[in-house]
Amino acid sequence: MRALRDAKARTDEKTGLHVHIGGEKFTGKTVAILLKLIYKQEELVFAAPGVSEERRTRYTRPIDPQVIARIERSRPQTLQQMNRVWYGTFTPNPPRYHESRYHIVNVNSLFVRGTIEFRAYTSGNLHAGKIKAAILQHGGAGVRALLLLEDLLCAGIPCRQRGQCLFAKCALK
Repeated sequence: MRALRDAKARTDEKTGLHVHIGGEKFTGKTVAILLKLIYKQEELVFAAPGVSEERRTRYTRPIDPQVIARIERSRPQTLQQMNRVWYGTFTPNPPRYHESRYHIVNVNSLFVRGTIEFRAYTSGNLHAGKIKAAILQHGGAGVRALLLLEDLLCAGIPCRQRGQCLFAKCALK
């Protein structure tokens, strides 16, 4: 970030930070876990960086409750099944700019470029600490989804937060 600032890089209110995590280890099941984790904690995820109401209605919409309902009904195991859940119908070659990309978690990116994109950030910011926090928060959510699949995070630990703790509190007990 310092190199960008030293090079006189600038942002404005239209600039948005996006964090991408590699999707190569994700399955339909782990994507479903990730979406449900974020869905349960959406207000906190929006509030932490101070996402504006305008961004929430345009570029960073909440996860569609219909997607969560389809996850609950079909319990996707494969990425092909998750594709059907995300788009409502199987879409083997989705366009990069599909309207579903403008959500807090962009799963369209997984099917287009192989990454899961997180979009819950304020605009116009080159603050290194805030960018690092965003990477840690959403990278951690992705790791948590993968660990929950293996049931490793809470194994052998009595935990009332099981399946609800976005920030891995139970791993620290």
